[in-house]
Amino acid sequence: MKATFFTTTAFALQVAASPFDTALSNVFKRQDSTGWRDITCTTGSLTDVSNDPVQQWIDAKTTDAMRECIDAYNSDSKGLTFSNFVANFFNARPGISCGLLDNDNCAVSVNCGQGSDANAPVNSPAGYVVINSMVGLHIQFENYFKGLQNALNFMNGEIGTFSDVFAPQFDPLSDDKILIDVLNLCFAVVSAGAFNSWFKNLQYFKGQNANTLGVAKDTTNAAVAQSLNILKDSSDALDKLKVQNTMSSFLSQTVQQWMNSTETMTKHIFEEDAVLGYYSFVNGKSWDPNSQVSALDVTQSVEQTLYAYMAPIGWKLATSEEIGAFIATADELNKNGDGCGDYDKPTDNGGTVTANWDDDIMSKTLVCLDGTAYWLVNLQRSQKPRDQCSSTPAISPGVCSFVPPEVKMLPGVDQMDGQKWGGLTKEILVASAVKSWQNNGNKNGWASTDASTENGMRDVIDNGINAQGVVNIPVCSFPEAINNGYPDENTPNWPCN
Repeated sequence: MKATFFTTTAFALQVAASPFDTALSNVFKRQDSTGWRDITCTTGSLTDVSNDPVQQWIDAKTTDAMRECIDAYNSDSKGLTFSNFVANFFNARPGISCGLLDNDNCAVSVNCGQGSDANAPVNSPAGYVVINSMVGLHIQFENYFKGLQNALNFMNGEIGTFSDVFAPQFDPLSDDKILIDVLNLCFAVVSAGAFNSWFKNLQYFKGQNANTLGVAKDTTNAAVAQSLNILKDSSDALDKLKVQNTMSSFLSQTVQQWMNSTETMTKHIFEEDAVLGYYSFVNGKSWDPNSQVSALDVTQSVEQTLYAYMAPIGWKLATSEEIGAFIATADELNKNGDGCGDYDKPTDNGGTVTANWDDDIMSKTLVCLDGTAYWLVNLQRSQKPRDQCSSTPAISPGVCSFVPPEVKMLPGVDQMDGQKWGGLTKEILVASAVKSWQNNGNKNGWASTDASTENGMRDVIDNGINAQGVVNIPVCSFPEAINNGYPDENTPNWPCN
């Protein structure tokens, strides 16, 4: 059995690979087995929908009610899916079908009801708590799916321009790592950000528990892990990406696979696995009208994460001309002022390291991170070997008969103004790559974090788009890169070492 979606260690809600009744037995022992039908809507916290959903779950004796419901489901499901059986058991509206994302019937909450009311929306306060818990969870999946769907629509209208700028001739099949990263790492960044934000604001996680933040992270971990399992188990997800030969089709198909995974996950929870379904909303933890996954935030996160990952890939794999994207540090530069970026261009033996620099390159490409200067630039390689020039990289008129290495603007950086491509900026790219470089001991060649592991998921949850490997741009000094700017230099992380 796969890990549950909302499993948390702190609340001991682990679902074992055991028969259904055994898996739930410890939870069901927490309340006595009588009286849930006799509870009224005037009992304790049930008088106000804004009260703590966990307390409402307890006051309605919902665990007792769900024990009977699940016993009945195991005995005879009547051919109904789990969510429809639960709705029928509590006399709620028919056809609730929470496993279908496009079903509005599972997006509407119910008022409290009790058996003494002939036209009550449910037969008990327990039914009121359960139905609203399922609806609350369904809405989060629906909002997340809508965010993905909107991102796909927006990206279909702008990917063409993005491709022209960053990768006019792009072949994703040249590196299998790209396929794995976009399906797993980038998806984990988007989904972890969305659900962790929701979890942290739920009343269930905002109680007096000192480990609230850790619990929310554990829950996010389980949520994303389950979705990653579905992606990995989908044999055609990778195959469909492999046949895409343009960045436009590649990114569109990527988001489509994420949408498919979300649909499968929702169906699995509400229709196919009663154990998983129960643990997904146990204790009313998914029911909080004041906290929701934001479809708008998901849309921006999808665009920003994918574009942040793909822009450097486009530069690296460009076939029309070689692009030497790198992030320059201030090492070996002379400071000429008090500002973060007040440095002279690099020199060697009193002469400029390279004779060719784009106008205002230092100011146009500067990024300051916590007071430290970096420059996101492009090194254009010299066309002739180093030994046909002077014995040092110093350039003076008449010494060389060819164009030396040149520091230039990268394609598209001048358009990263935060107004397009999910709000992508050069600051986002530099911050992410520099963090990976620092975590790797100030060395290039870092591996992408594996979101399927505990440590990898912690990196994703804590750092989001700054998780290791989301942005892959080498980092080094100007002199190091320029020294590698000759035809005979092919370092592993060119133009850096």
